[in-house]
Amino acid sequence: MARPPSPHNDALTGFATSPAPGVVRLERAYPASAETLWSFLTDSHKRRDWWAAGKMDLHKDGLVDLVWYFDELSPFEDIPPRYATHGGGDRQTGRITRIEEPHRL
Repeated sequence: MARPPSPHNDALTGFATSPAPGVVRLERAYPASAETLWSFLTDSHKRRDWWAAGKMDLHKDGLVDLVWYFDELSPFEDIPPRYATHGGGDRQTGRITRIEEPHRL
């Protein structure tokens, strides 16, 4: 059953929720320990292989700097046209509002 659209951001429908403005909640189930998943989420080198590089200051109010290198995400595909105008990458920054290793970030 699909989740209902988020009242804050329809683009999140189906894989995330936005319980409040400025808050995104992602939930997934993986066949790995919480500690393994934590390392692939918080270590820039590991994270770059599957999502985005960038520094995370792992404490409350710590800076999160996510950098996507679209031309490196898939060795089998060209950059999708909708991302080609980004010059091969994109950057988003934010702050950690809650951190409880290895369960919440």
